[in-house]
Amino acid sequence: MYITCKMTSLYFEQCIHNDKIPTKTLISLSECQRTFNKTPTVEHAEKYYVHLKKLSTTIRYRRIPIKQHPQFEYDSFQSTNWNLEMIRVATMYKDMLVEKSEKEEDLKQKNKLLAKAMRLSNECSQMSSSILYEKERNRLFKYINPQYHLAQTMKIAANRFFNMYRYKSNYLAIKKAFQLQELAYLLWRNDEDLTDVIKYKSKALLELASKLKDDDCGQRVALLQKIVLKEGCPEEVKSQYEIWKQQNESVYYQNVVTDKDVDVISLEDSFDILSKCFEIPSK
Repeated sequence: MYITCKMTSLYFEQCIHNDKIPTKTLISLSECQRTFNKTPTVEHAEKYYVHLKKLSTTIRYRRIPIKQHPQFEYDSFQSTNWNLEMIRVATMYKDMLVEKSEKEEDLKQKNKLLAKAMRLSNECSQMSSSILYEKERNRLFKYINPQYHLAQTMKIAANRFFNMYRYKSNYLAIKKAFQLQELAYLLWRNDEDLTDVIKYKSKALLELASKLKDDDCGQRVALLQKIVLKEGCPEEVKSQYEIWKQQNESVYYQNVVTDKDVDVISLEDSFDILSKCFEIPSK
């Protein structure tokens, strides 16, 4: 669930007086903010975020003077930094897209929603890098921590790869889903995310074992024998493990050992995967 919080209405038209920015534009932005705060929907979030981002860019690069800096607030954290407001809106927008994707049955449409969410999360990571903070305070307020947003980006990307795997089972997709989900968990530990780490790894190991020949039944059993003991391991993985275990004990008599495993990737490797994800059009 996305987080909502009581927000004070902003009047941008009172903060900026400049011929380069029409007053009507500022009034419209103020109305967008109030509408979004009152009724936070995907449509309202997108409209407000797009207009807010455009104004912020104009102020920054056209050197527009501010008569009175707005006091932005996000979950009791206050600042005059415009990026705080954009992070607030983008984070809620992202969370609503993820929530909408969970209700979407069409896997292609689901991934389009997640692609938008992933881009928003990445933008939050970039914006939060520009906010100065005290280390201890930043640790408590995760929304201005770039590491939190990077973990969220990886988590969403992992979800997209898992949907690709659901659409057409293949080892590469589920392997990337596990690798990114594991890194997301290591970057920002959340016990709820550990369930997906186990689920994705279980299915990745199952796909890896399925690629082996029947004569390698001992290796198949070895690949799954530890993961099936983990809480959260899918039932289909446990069932296939029992089948291969019985086959090996009654037919193949192979040693239950293997040197195979799902590769662990570095943070640098994950950036390569993410960059390619951003190259894939969401429409």
